[in-house]
Amino acid sequence: MTISRKEARTIIEAAAVRAAELGQKPAIAVLDATARAVSVDMLDGAGLHRDKTAKAKAFASLVLGQDTHDALAMIDAKPTRYHGLIGMFPGEMYISGGGVLLKVESVIIGAIGIAGGKDGTDEKMAAAGIAAWRKEFGVAE
Repeated sequence: MTISRKEARTIIEAAAVRAAELGQKPAIAVLDATARAVSVDMLDGAGLHRDKTAKAKAFASLVLGQDTHDALAMIDAKPTRYHGLIGMFPGEMYISGGGVLLKVESVIIGAIGIAGGKDGTDEKMAAAGIAAWRKEFGVAE
């Protein structure tokens, strides 16, 4: 299973609505399980290169097989792994909150990356996008 452009747009649009509610201006990227960008948006007022950061967060989530917020502990717990991964994928991977896996029945089919929100808001925007996707397309968790 893969994620379609229509599904990616649903995720992005719902995340953008939540961003407006939170007063944030992020970039939002949806990648498929092979790390191919399905859709990327820069909201009006998003900071410079936030699209690249959003893709890098989604990519990191896919490589690590977990949400990037949960992977932050690796910086202290496994610094060699952290720096090794960053070195393997220079400019492609960003391990910071905002990269969230997209799963269907525990199978990873992609990831959303959000960059540019204040601490903790990226995950809230991602959650809104994922909830809309699950609802509109009847996607099981």
